[in-house]
Amino acid sequence: MMSMEISYEINGRKINSDKFCESIVDQTKLIALEATAEHIKKYLNSVICPEHEERPILTMKFENSDLSLTFPCCCDLLKNQVSEILQKEMLI
Repeated sequence: MMSMEISYEINGRKINSDKFCESIVDQTKLIALEATAEHIKKYLNSVICPEHEERPILTMKFENSDLSLTFPCCCDLLKNQVSEILQKEMLI
């Protein structure tokens, strides 16, 4: 089974996970971020759009020392599924 994709951005530029990790100097923050991503992935990994057969993508963005998580989706149906799961599990 395919796994959910995780993408990374710093100041609007997409980068690979190694560069993302190198950019976060504080090791404690890095451990927390990795744990957060894995925790969210646990809930969303099995979610697939019934119409397009696409998965949501967990995008971790780091801009000006602020971290944000987004979930680009193929359509509103998948976006609503993701929102419902995250709200149910109190992850957002």
